Amino acid sequence: TNTSVLSIHIFFFFKQKTAYEMLRSLVGSEMCIRDRYQRRVHGQKHQMDTDLTNPTLAEEKQSHKLKRLVQAPNSYFMDVKCASCGTINVVFSHVKIPVYCVNCGNIVGKPTGGKTKLTIGSSYKIKH
Repeated sequence: TNTSVLSIHIFFFFKQKTAYEMLRSLVGSEMCIRDRYQRRVHGQKHQMDTDLTNPTLAEEKQSHKLKRLVQAPNSYFMDVKCASCGTINVVFSHVKIPVYCVNCGNIVGKPTGGKTKLTIGSSYKIKH
C-alpha cells in the first residue's frame, strides 16, 4: 500500500509598514492639529479662527522661544556707543553684571534680571 502524505506548510506574511504608516501612528497629535484646521460641520467645511501651521509674526514673537515653529533665542549681541567718549562696545542683551566702557570706564549697561538697561545718552545697534 502506497500512502501519500500531503504536507501543508502555512506561512504567515506580515506586511512591513512603510515609514509614512509608522509616522502616522507615532505622531497622532500632529495629525489631529492638521485635521482640526479644516473640519466638517454639518457637511460643510469649517475654517478655524487661527491657522496653527502659519502663525503671524506678532504671534511668533509672543510665544515662548521653545514653542515657536523655529526655535530661536530671545537674546542677542549689540554694539553700544558710549555716551561720554563715543567708543563702541560689544554688549550682550541679557547681562548679569554691569558693563563698563573699555576706553573711559563709565557704566554702559546695567543688569535688570531681563534685558540690559543702557545708560542715558548711549545708542545701540543689534548685531545679526
